[in-house]
Amino acid sequence: MVTNLFYRISNNLKFDQFASVEDAQQSLLNSIIKNLNTILNSMAGCCEIRPEYGLTDFNAVFQSHQDTAIKLCRDIENQIKMFEPRLYNSIVTIIDDPDRPLEFVFNIEAQLFYKNKKMKIQICSVLDSNGKISIST
Repeated sequence: MVTNLFYRISNNLKFDQFASVEDAQQSLLNSIIKNLNTILNSMAGCCEIRPEYGLTDFNAVFQSHQDTAIKLCRDIENQIKMFEPRLYNSIVTIIDDPDRPLEFVFNIEAQLFYKNKKMKIQICSVLDSNGKISIST
């Protein structure tokens, strides 16, 4: 999924157009999730001018499951830090789910500043056996 600059500029959120603060916050969170989906489903090297954009190809890494999961968590944290500036202090942790042996299930915790308030958000993410990451709140 490619999002060009004009798309991002034209879809800039104008929070004074929402009926409530909650609607504005939800729209902001939806925008963040959409951006995270784009970032985390991109492979490192996919962007010529920012070669660090995107996740490392962990299918090519031959290490233990646990080592790969820990490195993937750190890679996700770095991607959020570099390319989703609306989130601060991101921590990505592994969730052990024995019912999903072929997937990595992660929890992303971060802080979001909105209207001079600090909000803590949690985002669940799953890396499936096809290498696609899905994100939900």
